[in-house]
Amino acid sequence: MTKSNTRWVIALSALMGILGTAQGQTRRYARFKIDPDYEKVLAGRLELASFKDLVKRVLADPSKLPVDMKQLEQFNLEKNEKFKQALKNWVEDDPQLKQALTDWAKQKAADKQPDKVKKFRQDVNDVLKDLPKDERPPENVAPNVGRELQDDAPDAGEPESLAAMAERAMKQLGDTKFGDWLGKSPAWNRAFSDLQTSVNNPGATRWRDWQGRLSMPEGSWKFGQAAVDRLKDLPRPDVESWRLPGLGSVSMPSVGAPVLPDLNRLSLGAGASWILFLLVLLFVGWHLMRWSRQPTAGDTRALLGPWPVRPEAVATRAELILAFDYLALWSLGLAVKSWNHRAVAGRWREQAPSLAALARVLESLYEEARYTEGIEALSEVEREEARHSLRKLAEAF
Repeated sequence: MTKSNTRWVIALSALMGILGTAQGQTRRYARFKIDPDYEKVLAGRLELASFKDLVKRVLADPSKLPVDMKQLEQFNLEKNEKFKQALKNWVEDDPQLKQALTDWAKQKAADKQPDKVKKFRQDVNDVLKDLPKDERPPENVAPNVGRELQDDAPDAGEPESLAAMAERAMKQLGDTKFGDWLGKSPAWNRAFSDLQTSVNNPGATRWRDWQGRLSMPEGSWKFGQAAVDRLKDLPRPDVESWRLPGLGSVSMPSVGAPVLPDLNRLSLGAGASWILFLLVLLFVGWHLMRWSRQPTAGDTRALLGPWPVRPEAVATRAELILAFDYLALWSLGLAVKSWNHRAVAGRWREQAPSLAALARVLESLYEEARYTEGIEALSEVEREEARHSLRKLAEAF
Protein backbone atom coordinates (compact mmCIF):
# COMPACT_ATOMS: atom_id res chain seq x y z
CA MET A 1 0.00 0.00 0.00
CA THR A 2 1.42 3.35 -1.01
CA LYS A 3 1.87 6.28 1.33
CA SER A 4 -0.93 8.26 -0.35
CA ASN A 5 -3.39 5.40 0.15
CA THR A 6 -2.34 5.11 3.79
CA ARG A 7 -3.03 8.81 4.35
CA TRP A 8 -6.49 8.49 2.79
CA VAL A 9 -7.32 5.52 5.05
CA ILE A 10 -6.19 7.43 8.16
CA ALA A 11 -8.17 10.53 7.17
CA LEU A 12 -11.29 8.46 6.47
CA SER A 13 -11.00 6.68 9.83
CA ALA A 14 -10.64 10.00 11.67
CA LEU A 15 -13.69 11.43 9.88
CA MET A 16 -15.79 8.39 10.80
CA GLY A 17 -14.70 8.73 14.43
CA ILE A 18 -15.72 12.40 14.52
CA LEU A 19 -19.12 11.64 12.98
CA GLY A 20 -19.71 8.80 15.43
CA THR A 21 -18.86 11.06 18.39
CA ALA A 22 -21.19 13.79 17.12
CA GLN A 23 -24.06 11.33 16.77
CA GLY A 24 -23.54 10.09 20.32
CA GLN A 25 -23.78 13.55 21.89
CA THR A 26 -26.88 14.30 23.93
CA ARG A 27 -29.28 16.84 22.46
CA ARG A 28 -29.83 19.94 24.50
CA TYR A 29 -33.60 19.84 24.08
CA ALA A 30 -35.66 16.66 23.91
CA ARG A 31 -37.97 16.32 20.94
CA PHE A 32 -41.68 16.72 21.49
CA LYS A 33 -44.73 16.97 19.34
CA ILE A 34 -46.35 20.36 18.74
CA ASP A 35 -50.10 20.44 18.43
CA PRO A 36 -50.73 21.95 14.96
CA ASP A 37 -54.25 23.07 15.90
CA TYR A 38 -53.73 26.69 16.90
CA GLU A 39 -57.18 27.87 15.85
CA LYS A 40 -58.66 27.22 19.29
CA VAL A 41 -55.77 29.01 20.98
CA LEU A 42 -56.14 32.08 18.78
CA ALA A 43 -59.92 32.07 19.14
CA GLY A 44 -59.59 32.03 22.92
CA ARG A 45 -57.15 34.94 22.84
CA LEU A 46 -59.52 36.97 20.65
CA GLU A 47 -62.42 36.30 23.03
CA LEU A 48 -60.36 37.49 26.00
CA ALA A 49 -59.37 40.62 24.07
CA SER A 50 -63.04 41.36 23.33
CA PHE A 51 -63.94 40.79 26.97
CA LYS A 52 -61.29 43.23 28.19
CA ASP A 53 -62.43 45.77 25.61
CA LEU A 54 -65.95 45.52 27.04
CA VAL A 55 -64.66 46.11 30.60
CA LYS A 56 -62.73 49.19 29.45
CA ARG A 57 -65.83 50.64 27.78
CA VAL A 58 -67.85 50.02 30.93
CA LEU A 59 -65.34 51.99 33.00
CA ALA A 60 -65.03 54.75 30.39
CA ASP A 61 -68.76 55.50 30.29
CA PRO A 62 -71.10 53.24 32.31
CA SER A 63 -74.14 55.21 31.08
CA LYS A 64 -73.72 53.82 27.54
CA LEU A 65 -73.95 50.21 28.70
CA PRO A 66 -75.17 47.94 27.14
CA VAL A 67 -73.40 48.22 23.82
CA ASP A 68 -74.40 44.81 22.54
CA MET A 69 -76.72 42.60 24.59
CA LYS A 70 -75.57 39.46 22.76
CA GLN A 71 -71.97 40.25 23.61
CA LEU A 72 -72.91 40.86 27.24
CA GLU A 73 -74.68 37.51 27.35
CA GLN A 74 -71.61 35.83 25.88
CA PHE A 75 -69.40 37.09 28.70
CA ASN A 76 -71.35 35.48 31.54
CA LEU A 77 -68.86 35.36 34.41
CA GLU A 78 -71.00 32.94 36.38
CA LYS A 79 -70.98 30.30 33.64
CA ASN A 80 -67.63 30.95 31.95
CA GLU A 81 -64.72 30.26 34.31
CA LYS A 82 -62.21 31.32 31.65
CA PHE A 83 -63.37 34.94 31.64
CA LYS A 84 -63.76 34.92 35.40
CA GLN A 85 -60.16 33.78 35.91
CA ALA A 86 -58.90 36.23 33.28
CA LEU A 87 -60.62 39.11 35.08
CA LYS A 88 -59.08 38.01 38.40
CA ASN A 89 -55.58 37.90 36.95
CA TRP A 90 -56.06 41.24 35.24
CA VAL A 91 -57.33 42.97 38.38
CA GLU A 92 -54.58 41.52 40.60
CA ASP A 93 -51.91 43.11 38.38
CA ASP A 94 -53.66 46.49 38.08
CA PRO A 95 -54.67 48.12 41.41
CA GLN A 96 -56.20 51.13 39.61
CA LEU A 97 -58.44 48.87 37.56
CA LYS A 98 -59.45 47.00 40.71
CA GLN A 99 -60.43 50.25 42.44
CA ALA A 100 -62.36 51.50 39.38
CA LEU A 101 -64.29 48.24 39.04
CA THR A 102 -65.04 48.22 42.77
CA ASP A 103 -66.45 51.74 42.62
CA TRP A 104 -68.52 50.89 39.54
CA ALA A 105 -69.88 47.67 41.06
CA LYS A 106 -70.94 49.51 44.24
CA GLN A 107 -72.91 52.15 42.34
CA LYS A 108 -76.65 51.91 42.61
CA ALA A 109 -78.01 50.35 39.44
CA ALA A 110 -80.51 52.47 37.50
CA ASP A 111 -84.04 51.15 37.37
CA LYS A 112 -84.09 51.35 33.57
CA GLN A 113 -81.04 49.16 33.14
CA PRO A 114 -81.75 45.73 31.62
CA ASP A 115 -81.52 42.69 33.86
CA LYS A 116 -78.47 41.43 31.96
CA VAL A 117 -76.58 44.61 32.78
CA LYS A 118 -77.47 44.30 36.45
CA LYS A 119 -76.41 40.66 36.37
CA PHE A 120 -73.06 41.56 34.80
CA ARG A 121 -72.51 44.18 37.51
CA GLN A 122 -73.28 41.62 40.21
CA ASP A 123 -70.92 39.05 38.64
CA VAL A 124 -68.08 41.58 38.57
CA ASN A 125 -68.75 42.40 42.21
CA ASP A 126 -68.61 38.70 43.13
CA VAL A 127 -65.25 38.32 41.37
CA LEU A 128 -63.84 41.28 43.29
CA LYS A 129 -65.02 39.79 46.59
CA ASP A 130 -63.20 36.53 45.83
CA LEU A 131 -59.86 38.29 45.39
CA PRO A 132 -57.45 37.98 48.34
CA LYS A 133 -57.12 41.10 50.41
CA ASP A 134 -53.85 42.99 50.18
CA GLU A 135 -52.60 42.80 53.77
CA ARG A 136 -49.01 43.82 53.17
CA PRO A 137 -47.78 46.04 56.02
CA PRO A 138 -46.60 49.54 55.11
CA GLU A 139 -42.90 49.94 54.64
CA ASN A 140 -41.58 51.84 57.65
CA VAL A 141 -38.30 53.63 57.27
CA ALA A 142 -36.41 53.88 60.53
CA PRO A 143 -35.35 57.43 61.45
CA ASN A 144 -31.66 58.40 61.32
CA VAL A 145 -30.82 55.48 59.06
CA GLY A 146 -27.67 57.18 57.83
CA ARG A 147 -26.42 58.11 61.31
CA GLU A 148 -22.99 56.68 61.96
CA LEU A 149 -22.38 54.75 65.15
CA GLN A 150 -20.69 56.77 67.85
CA ASP A 151 -19.28 53.85 69.78
CA ASP A 152 -17.95 50.48 68.65
CA ALA A 153 -19.23 48.77 71.78
CA PRO A 154 -22.52 46.83 71.48
CA ASP A 155 -25.71 48.38 72.88
CA ALA A 156 -26.75 47.33 76.34
CA GLY A 157 -29.18 44.45 76.32
CA GLU A 158 -28.28 43.35 72.78
CA PRO A 159 -26.25 40.13 72.41
CA GLU A 160 -22.83 40.45 70.87
CA SER A 161 -22.10 38.17 67.96
CA LEU A 162 -19.24 35.70 68.14
CA ALA A 163 -17.42 37.42 65.28
CA ALA A 164 -17.61 40.84 66.97
CA MET A 165 -16.60 39.42 70.33
CA ALA A 166 -13.69 37.53 68.76
CA GLU A 167 -12.54 40.67 66.97
CA ARG A 168 -12.58 42.60 70.24
CA ALA A 169 -10.64 39.83 72.00
CA MET A 170 -8.07 39.74 69.21
CA LYS A 171 -7.63 43.52 69.47
CA GLN A 172 -7.03 43.21 73.21
CA LEU A 173 -4.60 40.38 72.57
CA GLY A 174 -2.67 42.58 70.15
CA ASP A 175 -1.68 44.89 73.04
CA THR A 176 0.28 42.10 74.75
CA LYS A 177 3.71 40.61 74.04
CA PHE A 178 2.04 37.43 72.88
CA GLY A 179 0.00 39.55 70.49
CA ASP A 180 3.17 41.10 69.08
CA TRP A 181 4.46 37.61 68.39
CA LEU A 182 1.18 36.56 66.72
CA GLY A 183 1.16 39.75 64.66
CA LYS A 184 4.03 38.38 62.63
CA SER A 185 2.00 35.32 61.61
CA PRO A 186 0.34 35.59 58.13
CA ALA A 187 -2.34 33.05 59.16
CA TRP A 188 -3.26 35.12 62.23
CA ASN A 189 -3.47 38.33 60.19
CA ARG A 190 -5.64 36.62 57.57
CA ALA A 191 -7.97 35.28 60.27
CA PHE A 192 -8.26 38.75 61.81
CA SER A 193 -9.03 40.25 58.39
CA ASP A 194 -11.76 37.64 57.82
CA LEU A 195 -13.35 38.44 61.17
CA GLN A 196 -13.39 42.15 60.38
CA THR A 197 -15.04 41.37 57.04
CA SER A 198 -17.67 39.28 58.83
CA VAL A 199 -18.47 42.05 61.31
CA ASN A 200 -18.53 44.91 58.78
CA ASN A 201 -20.23 42.96 56.00
CA PRO A 202 -22.25 39.95 57.27
CA GLY A 203 -23.53 39.30 53.73
CA ALA A 204 -20.07 38.74 52.27
CA THR A 205 -19.74 35.66 50.06
CA ARG A 206 -17.27 33.83 52.27
CA TRP A 207 -19.36 34.34 55.42
CA ARG A 208 -22.90 34.29 54.06
CA ASP A 209 -25.22 32.10 56.16
CA TRP A 210 -22.30 30.29 57.80
CA GLN A 211 -24.14 29.53 61.01
CA GLY A 212 -27.03 28.08 58.96
CA ARG A 213 -24.65 25.82 57.06
CA LEU A 214 -23.20 24.55 60.31
CA SER A 215 -26.76 23.37 61.13
CA MET A 216 -26.99 25.53 64.25
CA PRO A 217 -30.26 27.18 65.31
CA GLU A 218 -30.53 30.89 64.92
CA GLY A 219 -28.86 32.74 67.75
CA SER A 220 -26.72 29.82 68.92
CA TRP A 221 -23.55 31.79 68.16
CA LYS A 222 -24.68 34.84 70.16
CA PHE A 223 -22.96 35.62 73.46
CA GLY A 224 -23.51 38.38 75.97
CA GLN A 225 -21.08 39.80 78.51
CA ALA A 226 -22.59 37.58 81.20
CA ALA A 227 -21.72 34.49 79.17
CA VAL A 228 -18.11 35.64 78.92
CA ASP A 229 -17.99 36.16 82.68
CA ARG A 230 -19.27 32.62 83.23
CA LEU A 231 -16.58 31.26 80.91
CA LYS A 232 -13.93 32.69 83.22
CA ASP A 233 -15.14 30.45 86.05
CA LEU A 234 -14.97 27.25 83.99
CA PRO A 235 -12.05 24.91 84.78
CA ARG A 236 -9.40 24.63 82.14
CA PRO A 237 -9.05 21.26 80.41
CA ASP A 238 -6.58 18.92 82.08
CA VAL A 239 -4.61 16.91 79.53
CA GLU A 240 -1.77 15.88 81.81
CA SER A 241 -3.08 12.32 81.79
CA TRP A 242 -5.78 10.51 79.85
CA ARG A 243 -7.68 7.56 81.23
CA LEU A 244 -8.76 5.14 78.51
CA PRO A 245 -10.99 2.08 79.05
CA GLY A 246 -8.90 -0.98 79.84
CA LEU A 247 -5.60 0.88 79.67
CA GLY A 248 -5.61 2.76 82.91
CA SER A 249 -3.77 6.01 83.20
CA VAL A 250 -1.67 7.02 80.20
CA SER A 251 0.95 9.63 80.95
CA MET A 252 1.67 12.22 78.33
CA PRO A 253 5.26 12.16 77.05
CA SER A 254 7.49 14.99 78.09
CA VAL A 255 8.22 17.13 75.07
CA GLY A 256 10.38 20.17 75.16
CA ALA A 257 8.37 23.29 74.44
CA PRO A 258 9.65 25.87 71.97
CA VAL A 259 10.99 29.08 73.34
CA LEU A 260 8.13 31.58 73.39
CA PRO A 261 7.58 34.91 75.09
CA ASP A 262 6.78 34.74 78.78
CA LEU A 263 3.08 33.81 78.88
CA ASN A 264 2.84 34.34 82.65
CA ARG A 265 2.96 38.07 82.07
CA LEU A 266 0.08 38.05 79.63
CA SER A 267 -3.06 39.89 80.76
CA LEU A 268 -5.41 37.21 79.40
CA GLY A 269 -8.12 35.64 81.52
CA ALA A 270 -9.71 32.25 81.18
CA GLY A 271 -12.51 33.77 79.09
CA ALA A 272 -10.11 34.95 76.39
CA SER A 273 -8.42 31.54 76.37
CA TRP A 274 -11.76 29.83 75.79
CA ILE A 275 -12.55 32.32 73.03
CA LEU A 276 -9.32 31.46 71.22
CA PHE A 277 -10.09 27.76 71.63
CA LEU A 278 -13.55 28.27 70.11
CA LEU A 279 -12.02 30.28 67.27
CA VAL A 280 -9.77 27.38 66.35
CA LEU A 281 -12.76 25.02 66.26
CA LEU A 282 -14.70 27.55 64.22
CA PHE A 283 -12.02 27.90 61.56
CA VAL A 284 -11.55 24.14 61.30
CA GLY A 285 -15.29 23.64 60.85
CA TRP A 286 -15.44 26.48 58.35
CA HIS A 287 -12.74 24.93 56.16
CA LEU A 288 -14.41 21.52 56.35
CA MET A 289 -17.67 23.15 55.34
CA ARG A 290 -16.06 24.84 52.33
CA TRP A 291 -14.64 21.54 51.12
CA SER A 292 -17.81 19.50 51.50
CA ARG A 293 -20.72 21.84 50.93
CA GLN A 294 -22.87 21.75 47.77
CA PRO A 295 -24.04 24.84 45.90
CA THR A 296 -27.17 26.26 47.53
CA ALA A 297 -30.07 28.16 46.02
CA GLY A 298 -28.54 31.41 47.26
CA ASP A 299 -25.24 30.64 45.51
CA THR A 300 -27.06 29.83 42.26
CA ARG A 301 -29.07 33.05 42.36
CA ALA A 302 -25.98 35.11 43.16
CA LEU A 303 -24.23 33.49 40.21
CA LEU A 304 -27.14 34.23 37.85
CA GLY A 305 -27.31 37.90 38.77
CA PRO A 306 -30.35 40.12 38.14
CA TRP A 307 -33.21 39.33 35.77
CA PRO A 308 -32.33 39.92 32.09
CA VAL A 309 -35.89 41.23 31.73
CA ARG A 310 -38.12 41.96 34.71
CA PRO A 311 -41.43 39.99 34.62
CA GLU A 312 -43.49 43.18 34.58
CA ALA A 313 -41.51 44.46 31.54
CA VAL A 314 -41.89 41.44 29.23
CA ALA A 315 -43.35 42.64 25.91
CA THR A 316 -41.83 40.56 23.09
CA ARG A 317 -41.23 36.92 22.24
CA ALA A 318 -37.49 37.21 22.83
CA GLU A 319 -38.02 38.80 26.25
CA LEU A 320 -40.50 36.06 27.21
CA ILE A 321 -37.95 33.37 26.28
CA LEU A 322 -35.21 35.10 28.30
CA ALA A 323 -37.44 35.53 31.36
CA PHE A 324 -38.68 31.91 31.19
CA ASP A 325 -35.14 30.48 30.95
CA TYR A 326 -33.93 32.69 33.80
CA LEU A 327 -36.87 31.74 36.03
CA ALA A 328 -36.19 28.04 35.37
CA LEU A 329 -32.56 28.32 36.53
CA TRP A 330 -33.43 30.72 39.37
CA SER A 331 -36.16 28.51 40.84
CA LEU A 332 -34.94 24.97 40.05
CA GLY A 333 -31.15 25.31 39.89
CA LEU A 334 -28.46 24.94 37.24
CA ALA A 335 -29.24 21.23 36.84
CA VAL A 336 -32.26 22.09 34.64
CA LYS A 337 -30.15 23.97 32.09
CA SER A 338 -30.57 21.17 29.52
CA TRP A 339 -34.28 20.56 30.20
CA ASN A 340 -36.98 21.52 27.71
CA HIS A 341 -39.75 23.88 28.71
CA ARG A 342 -42.30 21.13 29.30
CA ALA A 343 -40.07 19.37 31.82
CA VAL A 344 -39.47 22.69 33.59
CA ALA A 345 -43.19 23.51 33.74
CA GLY A 346 -43.89 19.99 35.02
CA ARG A 347 -41.45 20.49 37.89
CA TRP A 348 -43.08 23.83 38.72
CA ARG A 349 -46.46 22.11 38.92
CA GLU A 350 -45.01 19.47 41.26
CA GLN A 351 -43.44 21.98 43.62
CA ALA A 352 -46.30 24.53 43.51
CA PRO A 353 -49.58 22.67 42.82
CA SER A 354 -51.64 25.80 43.50
CA LEU A 355 -49.96 27.51 40.53
CA ALA A 356 -50.30 24.58 38.11
CA ALA A 357 -52.65 26.55 35.85
CA LEU A 358 -50.20 29.45 35.59
CA ALA A 359 -47.36 27.04 34.81
CA ARG A 360 -49.39 25.60 31.93
CA VAL A 361 -50.18 29.09 30.61
CA LEU A 362 -46.51 30.07 30.70
CA GLU A 363 -45.54 26.77 29.07
CA SER A 364 -47.98 27.41 26.20
CA LEU A 365 -46.80 31.00 25.72
CA TYR A 366 -43.14 29.95 25.69
CA GLU A 367 -43.82 27.16 23.21
CA GLU A 368 -45.65 29.51 20.88
CA ALA A 369 -42.98 32.22 21.18
CA ARG A 370 -40.01 29.92 20.60
CA TYR A 371 -41.24 27.38 18.08
CA THR A 372 -43.70 29.28 15.87
CA GLU A 373 -43.42 32.21 13.52
CA GLY A 374 -45.34 35.40 14.12
CA ILE A 375 -45.19 39.02 15.19
CA GLU A 376 -42.32 39.67 17.60
CA ALA A 377 -44.40 41.86 19.91
CA LEU A 378 -46.79 40.00 22.20
CA SER A 379 -50.47 40.88 22.09
CA GLU A 380 -52.00 42.66 25.05
CA VAL A 381 -53.56 39.46 26.36
CA GLU A 382 -50.36 37.43 25.93
CA ARG A 383 -48.33 40.17 27.57
CA GLU A 384 -50.57 40.31 30.63
CA GLU A 385 -50.74 36.52 30.96
CA ALA A 386 -46.96 36.18 30.68
CA ARG A 387 -46.26 38.93 33.21
CA HIS A 388 -48.78 37.59 35.69
CA SER A 389 -47.54 34.00 35.43
CA LEU A 390 -43.86 34.97 35.72
CA ARG A 391 -44.50 37.18 38.72
CA LYS A 392 -46.59 34.63 40.61
CA LEU A 393 -44.15 31.77 39.99
CA ALA A 394 -41.19 33.93 41.02
CA GLU A 395 -42.95 34.85 44.27
CA ALA A 396 -43.71 31.18 44.98
CA PHE A 397 -40.05 30.15 44.71
